[in-house]
Amino acid sequence: MEIGSISGRIAPGASAPGAPHRSGRPRQVHLAWGPRHRLDAYVWLVTLVGVSIIVSLIVHDLRTPGPWWPSRDLTGFIVLGAFTLASELVPLRIERKGDVEEVTTSTTFVFATMLLWGTAPAVFVLTAASVVADIVRRKAARKILFNVGQYSIVTASAGGLFALLGGTHTTDVAHVPVFVASAAVFFAGNTLLTGIVVSLSEETSVLTHLRRDLRFNAGVAATLLAMSPVVALVTQESVVLVLLLVLPVAAVQLAAERSLERAALIEQLRGSLAHLTELNRAKDEFLAVVSHELRTPLTSVRGNISTVLNLGDGLSKADVRSCLEAADRQGERLQRQIEQLLLVANLEARRERIAPTQRVSIPELVRCIVADMDLVLQAHRVVLHVDEDVEPVVTDEGSVCHIVTNLLENAAKYSPPETEIDIDIHRQDGGVLLTVRDRGCGIPHEYRDRIFERFYQVDSSTTRAVGGTGLGLYIAASCAQDIGGGVWLERSDAQGSEFRVSIPSLERLPGAGAEPQSAEPEGVRLVGRAEGPAAIATPTIA
Repeated sequence: MEIGSISGRIAPGASAPGAPHRSGRPRQVHLAWGPRHRLDAYVWLVTLVGVSIIVSLIVHDLRTPGPWWPSRDLTGFIVLGAFTLASELVPLRIERKGDVEEVTTSTTFVFATMLLWGTAPAVFVLTAASVVADIVRRKAARKILFNVGQYSIVTASAGGLFALLGGTHTTDVAHVPVFVASAAVFFAGNTLLTGIVVSLSEETSVLTHLRRDLRFNAGVAATLLAMSPVVALVTQESVVLVLLLVLPVAAVQLAAERSLERAALIEQLRGSLAHLTELNRAKDEFLAVVSHELRTPLTSVRGNISTVLNLGDGLSKADVRSCLEAADRQGERLQRQIEQLLLVANLEARRERIAPTQRVSIPELVRCIVADMDLVLQAHRVVLHVDEDVEPVVTDEGSVCHIVTNLLENAAKYSPPETEIDIDIHRQDGGVLLTVRDRGCGIPHEYRDRIFERFYQVDSSTTRAVGGTGLGLYIAASCAQDIGGGVWLERSDAQGSEFRVSIPSLERLPGAGAEPQSAEPEGVRLVGRAEGPAAIATPTIA
């Protein structure tokens, strides 16, 4: 049996018993003119009615002979009040339908108080416990007043009906129908008041909220209210026996917390299992792609070398050179792919941020990278746009090389031949902002959230039009994180994609205190070219 309370209160945007808070679906109060003012008017109306009830009860008791404070069973009254306060301070947290709901058991003790001492004591005990609990939780004054108003209305309505139908402050079987009727009024009033405020907050129909959890709330209410006569009888018999209620209440609280922990653990395990399943699937696809990508250049290398060895005497010098150049290109491609795999393994093993020790001129470094990537860029023309105020930054040169190289390779693979690839380098506060734009067909929207994942490719089949291991963007993102920066997809549409890289200057980080080196990079060899500048793809300053 799930235990909770429908006797609680609710404030705009806050949780309450009977309208439990769902951590996975937070309620928000919209700030539109009409709904917000209707919500405010309703909140203050409930507060005004509730406070008026409290005032009228005080006036009535002052005019009634004898003290308001219960003159009989004072110890029992204090004990039930303490249980009510404890229930408000420590609500039960229950996992239900993937959400966390907070409910309290204060209904049981408040109704027992009403059965033994009347409506006014029950109202005062419940509202006082509500105020103390809300202050401890640091709720806003408006929410505290609203909760007081709601408690006063539902408790006074139930107590008034109980007295009107002839209920007395004794517990016997004859009063069961009266008790059931007053309990039904309590449940209906609380459900309606919470339903209205939630519907105004969410701008939905009241019936929508009432139907949402009616069966659950009714079951919780029946359980808690049915316990009230039992608590009242035990209180009449012996206060010591009432204190024994601490054990079952504490047991239920502990069981609820353990259940919540188990539910959270189960959900975590499910997430981990789903992640591992997806990771294994991606690894399988990755191995298939990598085996294909490594086999293709290796087959070409062996084929060209075999041609030269077997037909060398019958080939002209031009044919021999052509075969060797083809083998060299494919060998370079194979080397580049192996270097990517080794780099990913190194990135996975290295989790700490790199401590830079040199000052790097990003424009000059990009020029060297473009010059070394002539075979990769092929017929693409790289156009470099550099702001005049770009200054050298203290960073890790190797990481920046990996970032730019993989972004350029990615742009070249997915852009049509003879198109331009633009690289913009701008100064930003504390570093450099680098942009790479291609003229490709763009990345479908549904794939954009995963393009930086390890082992992920939009098309992972071995028959896809564009080759590669699919690790380029993952390497770029990992290296950017290592230097304290970031890489992201700024735009992607039918005219192409635009990736941006933030390269901060890490002069203030530990380990960055070495003397800055020359702004001129010594040259970067990531793709293994042995000869000089590119003949086809040359950087152009625009």
